[in-house]
Amino acid sequence: MTSEAPRSTDPDDLARALQASRPGWVVLWRPWARSFWAFPCWITDDPRPVEARRAGDLLSLMAETEAADAAHRREPVG
Repeated sequence: MTSEAPRSTDPDDLARALQASRPGWVVLWRPWARSFWAFPCWITDDPRPVEARRAGDLLSLMAETEAADAAHRREPVG
C-alpha cells in the first residue's frame, strides 16, 4: 500500500480516492469540521475513527491504526 496522498484538490474527491486505495476503511470529508475522517471496518476491540485536516496526515494515522491492530490480533484457535 502506498502512503502517498492522492493529487486532487477537491476534498470529496480526495476522500473517495483514499477510501478506494485503502480497503477496510470508510473515508469521509467533513466540511463542517474541515477535516478527513476514517473509520476502520474490521472487527476490533477498539474501533476508533481517525481524523486529520490533510490527506497525507490521515494516511499516516490509518497506517498507525492498522499496525497497532495487527500487533494485537490473535491467530484463530483450532
